[in-house]
Amino acid sequence: MNNQHVKQYALNSTYEISCLTNMAKVAEEVGAKGVTIPPGTMFSIVDKSTDPGTKDIDRVKTIERSAQLVKLGFRPVPHMAARRYKDTEYLRGIVQALLDVGVDSFLLLAGDPKEPKGQFQAAMDMADTGLFDDARIKTVAFAGHPYGNPNTVPENTARELKRKNAWAAAHKDKDVFLWSQVCYSPSKFLRWLDAMEREGNKLAVHPGVMLGDVKAKFAFAHGNFVADRPFGQQIRGYMKMVGIGAAQGLDGIGSLMATVPSGFVAKMAERAAGDKRISVMHYYSGFGAAAVKQALEVNHKFANGLPVEG
Repeated sequence: MNNQHVKQYALNSTYEISCLTNMAKVAEEVGAKGVTIPPGTMFSIVDKSTDPGTKDIDRVKTIERSAQLVKLGFRPVPHMAARRYKDTEYLRGIVQALLDVGVDSFLLLAGDPKEPKGQFQAAMDMADTGLFDDARIKTVAFAGHPYGNPNTVPENTARELKRKNAWAAAHKDKDVFLWSQVCYSPSKFLRWLDAMEREGNKLAVHPGVMLGDVKAKFAFAHGNFVADRPFGQQIRGYMKMVGIGAAQGLDGIGSLMATVPSGFVAKMAERAAGDKRISVMHYYSGFGAAAVKQALEVNHKFANGLPVEG
């Protein structure tokens, strides 16, 4: 492991949290351990309204969490799931409320539902409304899927990638990138980057990892792929999980098995030093405060060249 590459790479890592995670308390608790969260750190926020049956009132929690993050000096990046919104006016109200509390970044997603609740099928359907053209918005992120998107077919993914690149080219005043789903195999990740480049992708990618043992990682995958779905979809989701595990290969199995995927982080750090397609590391938390604190503490060790147990 090239410690200098890793130290430099870890300085700008980003994190996923739940809208229920009290980041003032998290910052205080990790601070007591000597872990300082750099000003401007990005925290993407998973909204409870992505859960089936959640009432609209839970959307307020994301607005409140965003306001808290801004007050703490960080950058909230709310998740916007297209298939959850009934129309442009409903979406406009949410975006405006988030802008009003100081949000300047958004993650645009299609979302998990097979059938949309309204007029939006894909993330780009939201982007094309013009709501995210606002000059106050500095960053727009989209999702990337190194193992394929379980909610659609490759042809649709390729088409949407072209739409995202076209939107980015037309909005040069904004930082537009892809946040990848969890990956542990450097070779798989790089082959995916190469395939997207052949399809015309020019967006940088933030690689995604998750800390924890195999059970925790597959529980997270279970939540992403099969929770609350019909039996047939659950079976396909489990097969997808098995495929992800099998696809790690020799260069990824160690990071999949380890509590800290240090091999993957080190490889991304090394490649990012000369490959502009690869941007900073993004830590998925599984949405719990304990996991967020663990990610912050591990990244702090990476950034300061301290030993990391994995």
